[in-house]
Amino acid sequence: MPERLGGVEEAENPKGRLQELIQPLHGNQALRYVVTQTTGEDHAREFEVAVFLLERLLGTGRGPSKKIAEEAAARVALETLQLAQ
Repeated sequence: MPERLGGVEEAENPKGRLQELIQPLHGNQALRYVVTQTTGEDHAREFEVAVFLLERLLGTGRGPSKKIAEEAAARVALETLQLAQ
């Protein structure tokens, strides 16, 4: 059961997983999330967020909240880093 929970946690917390990968190599302040675009009416906003490692763009994501957009960007960043290995 603990293995299953670990997999679920990793899938549901891409920002945490990305931080765990980056922090030992680059420190606590290396990742930066930036809202690059906000569209839609007040009741139906969509956010686009970019995640940077130092000054390198790792990924972007979209979502109905900043948190969801950041998580989507972190997922893309994790995929980007896996492809680079």
